[in-house]
Amino acid sequence: MELYLKAKICQSFGIPNLFDESNSDEGISDKSIDRVRSFMKTHNLAVLLIFSGLRPKYETLVKTNKKMSQSISYLMKKWDETERYKPDNPVRYEQIIKTLNNLEDFLQWIQNS
Repeated sequence: MELYLKAKICQSFGIPNLFDESNSDEGISDKSIDRVRSFMKTHNLAVLLIFSGLRPKYETLVKTNKKMSQSISYLMKKWDETERYKPDNPVRYEQIIKTLNNLEDFLQWIQNS
């Protein structure tokens, strides 16, 4: 999901490859691209959703599609990169499985939005 959002950000900004630091775009200073790159080094999905320009559409989506809202709320509200290192917990495990089972629909939504 993180990479899908980052790809959407690149598309929105018109930058073909935000992460290739050896590739500079004509007409844009390296410092400008480096600054954007520094913001994109986050793993925070809510921040990436804002930068992607999809936040307003996301807010509409969660209001109108309860299944989608329930399945991705864990990712948007509670998940961060430290989650992958926490000890297993049956409740958390069930939530992750539920989220993963419905993630494909959300990834398609990101691509098509």
